[in-house]
Amino acid sequence: MDIKTLSALGVRNLILRENGEIIDAWQQEAERYFNQYSVAKSFTAIACLQAVENGVWDLQTNVYDLVKDILLQTKIPEFSKRLQAAALEKPQADIPESLALRQLTVHDLLSMQSGFAEAHMFSEEREQLRQKKCFNWLDYCLHLPFAQSPGTAFLYTNAAYYLAAVLLQVQLQQRLSRQLQAVFQAVGVEKVKWLQDPSGYEFGASDLFLTTAQLSSWGEILRKNDGSLLTRNAIKRATCEKQVDISATTAYGYGFRIYADGTYSADGKHGQYLLVNPKKARTLAVNSESTATRPLKKYLYELITT
Repeated sequence: MDIKTLSALGVRNLILRENGEIIDAWQQEAERYFNQYSVAKSFTAIACLQAVENGVWDLQTNVYDLVKDILLQTKIPEFSKRLQAAALEKPQADIPESLALRQLTVHDLLSMQSGFAEAHMFSEEREQLRQKKCFNWLDYCLHLPFAQSPGTAFLYTNAAYYLAAVLLQVQLQQRLSRQLQAVFQAVGVEKVKWLQDPSGYEFGASDLFLTTAQLSSWGEILRKNDGSLLTRNAIKRATCEKQVDISATTAYGYGFRIYADGTYSADGKHGQYLLVNPKKARTLAVNSESTATRPLKKYLYELITT
């Protein structure tokens, strides 16, 4: 491991494990909580797939059918009711009559094949919504324009995972962190810090805060896949089953990028990475503040596969 290269690429903390044992580690700064950005999608994807295993919904469940009860205010979690009453001038949303929305499924959201015209709900847009006092993010996302039929093309967008996260929290009547409570406890998180929308739903698509050690422990849960905390099939679907090709060498599963050799990764905006190489029984957890994420990802991939 080349410390000079890691430092130049903006890495702050790194933990490499093999068969569960730490074989290399490096710290540019003391361990702390890092925003995991889109690595959070790995947790949301597993939560959604766990719900499939538990019969809450299936991957072909239609989004339009799921949102009707929310928009008609007949199935709102208690935590959201209180916040809506206090913060939202218009808690209820209109029911869009878009043909594409009627076709949209849970699978389409989790595989980033929503059909939306553009990527939405990244940090800059969320700040603009706050400034405009647009507090009903669900209503906003349900009215986003479509450019293609759902399930036909890959577009990486936070809006897809935000919608999936909200819909699951409504179905379960509890936040994502509560559904994954045993997982968070196992990785050492006592109090989950995850961005909430103005209605109190955990955002799901990003802004989950973890230490590098906690991220490493999450990687070990995925690698072992022993069925003790999550069903084996939920993890397998997310990390092994390719849903759509996104490059010549990479596919997207559910919340993870999957490589030809079976290695998979959850990637964050500024160089937050969790890579798992099942063949070598390795996991690599990295937190960075990088502006050179492509060369960093290439270096990390080589580190975990060679």
